[in-house]
Amino acid sequence: MRFGLFFLLVACDPDPLLPGGSSGSRSTEASAPSQAAQGCRAEPAASDRVRFGVVSLPYGPTGGHANAWEVLALAPDGALERTGERFEMGRAFDGAVAFTPDGSLGLAPQDDGTLGVFTVDEEGQVEVVDPAFSDNGAGGSFYASSVWVDPSGERAIVVDGNWPNNGGGLYALALDCQTGAPTPEGLIVPTKLARHLFRAPGGRHVLVATEVGEGHEGHAHLLDLSGPTVLSSTTLWPDGDAIAGGASWAGDGSYLLVGDVSSFSGLPNRVAVARLQDEELRAVQVISPLEDPAGIGAWGQATLVASGFGDRLISLQYQGGATPFVEAGPISTQGGNPQIPTAVVTVRGTGAAGLMLVPEVTGVRVVRASADGELTDQGVAAFGSGFENMPGALGMP
Repeated sequence: MRFGLFFLLVACDPDPLLPGGSSGSRSTEASAPSQAAQGCRAEPAASDRVRFGVVSLPYGPTGGHANAWEVLALAPDGALERTGERFEMGRAFDGAVAFTPDGSLGLAPQDDGTLGVFTVDEEGQVEVVDPAFSDNGAGGSFYASSVWVDPSGERAIVVDGNWPNNGGGLYALALDCQTGAPTPEGLIVPTKLARHLFRAPGGRHVLVATEVGEGHEGHAHLLDLSGPTVLSSTTLWPDGDAIAGGASWAGDGSYLLVGDVSSFSGLPNRVAVARLQDEELRAVQVISPLEDPAGIGAWGQATLVASGFGDRLISLQYQGGATPFVEAGPISTQGGNPQIPTAVVTVRGTGAAGLMLVPEVTGVRVVRASADGELTDQGVAAFGSGFENMPGALGMP
């Protein structure tokens, strides 16, 4: 289990949000990114293509910090290979790299709160747009914890996981259609301990955070960012000792799963489930115990949980009903147990659909999900021995 305290908060009624921030550029209000699916980077590339993603290599040969990144190639059959194409940005020990829908532009939250911004062409060649983008207070000074890219490919939202008085909030960026360069558009809404942002049906968003705006408390919130407005909030756990780890949409597309990875709470780790129905987000289940659910990914009826300190990959089967998910136990993995798996990156589209990538100590594991919810390990793309080959943050369009 991990350190941290995730405060117990209560659900609230829908009300307009207040911009927040007492003074300075953090209080700058910005319009939310467009919900339209048209844009200069909105058209997905061919689904049966070889996809090019990236992985950080955050250690040097002696274990010191490094700013190295490498391009990975993923074939439709799940074969994952290192290309040898290297580049440098900021260091990213873990986390997920976000891509525009066409896979041509990537944004990577980095250890120092900046964003690494880069383009990838059809041959897997990378050009770094900005190795460590920061708005420098121009539109609200953020410390990037994660990033979500709009379906248009022309805008993004940066999630800053701090408390509001330290800049916590959602920040809008415009992405240049020619160069990919980001331009700050300011603070959308202040938040407290925000972790994950997802697009929900109907153009809404769901945010995992302990507070949104002023007085909107809970563990997860349904948002209309055009207001911005909180439509619904819910508490996921019946106590105040959880801290959010991995999270994903799952099941039939109306369920949010969030892992609790807190340490020293006296409670076992667990996964909470909330359902979105009729614009109400409501907690419906807690799966416990489930050790250190650091990463969660879902495709179809299958949900994969990466138990970091448990050195396991656990299957959750969707069954619907009052208890929509059931733990099916660890999946069978090639070459023994995974070694500290930290995340689950789900690859979407028909060509490589149902593939999940899991970084661990010696490389990246590939798991295939079938239409009926079965999870099959395809083995580890081994990176080799030595600190310099240990993967960190990962992204695949």
